[in-house]
Amino acid sequence: AVSRETMKLLDGSRDLPGDAETTLVACRAAFDVSRSPAHDALFFDEKVVPGLVRYAARGAAELQGGSEEYVEALVYCAGALKNLTND
Repeated sequence: AVSRETMKLLDGSRDLPGDAETTLVACRAAFDVSRSPAHDALFFDEKVVPGLVRYAARGAAELQGGSEEYVEALVYCAGALKNLTND
């Protein structure tokens, strides 16, 4: 079972964590959970999708600015969003 506390880490209504390591952990957790369609409702119930989009936007902006610090998190975010659209 997936903890709602884990999902709240990506809550779209909260401020994003500032450091790359926390962002990576959050996005990796989201990707892992998103791999099972049984968890799709949890993403929407906890309003995680807007948070994932914000993480992806941050990663893309950082990459465009020349920083590679958020690249791995961006890949996990994109994978989680892709998994959620597989229905």
